[in-house]
Amino acid sequence: MHRRSVSRSRLLTPVVLLTLVACTGTGSGHDAPLPNSDESSTTGADPQTLSLHVLDAPPGYERDGVVQDLSSDWSNVLIADDGCTLAARGVTADGVTPDLRAASIEQVQAVASTDGAGTPEATDLEMVTSGAGEGNDPAHTLMFVSSDWTTDDQAVRGLARVTNVQHYDGSQSSQTLALRFSCPGEEIDEAEWETVASVIRPVMHGQVDPDDPWAGTAG
Repeated sequence: MHRRSVSRSRLLTPVVLLTLVACTGTGSGHDAPLPNSDESSTTGADPQTLSLHVLDAPPGYERDGVVQDLSSDWSNVLIADDGCTLAARGVTADGVTPDLRAASIEQVQAVASTDGAGTPEATDLEMVTSGAGEGNDPAHTLMFVSSDWTTDDQAVRGLARVTNVQHYDGSQSSQTLALRFSCPGEEIDEAEWETVASVIRPVMHGQVDPDDPWAGTAG
């Protein structure tokens, strides 16, 4: 996904859409819990569970499935032999988050910290959640926080988004979708990233104001 604006629906848009990234190998140490997560709230039984849709496996990649229901454990989503890997995880916690962007930055920094990368600079990155974004409007998009860093012999791009959700029973919660995309070398292969980003659609729940992508609207 390019670091540029993609057309958004002009209505207050529920984020229940098609999904996304990150990587980890066995024993790589990327199993630290998401900060301030409370997995007691919704663990698979709630129809508003976080998930990730993979439209297709790009050439050279294998996908684990079309739909990935996410938990606090990393799930490998797309894997290329001797190449880049995409994985994702998600958590729903009780209560709402007042500052969604600050919370999203905290999530990215937690992933970087687990990699021993300190606190890399964070930027906003808009991901397509439904529609192609070009020639297939209206497309829906969702803003994520993104940071790049290196660990061992890999370059990593971490992304995260926190949203507030109004549940059917009247309760409110916050959802976190954290992503990790890694490639061999010292820099992210942007062509590989574009390839992977074009076939994934993050599925979160809640409402997003297209005029303020970081508004804390619940429900």
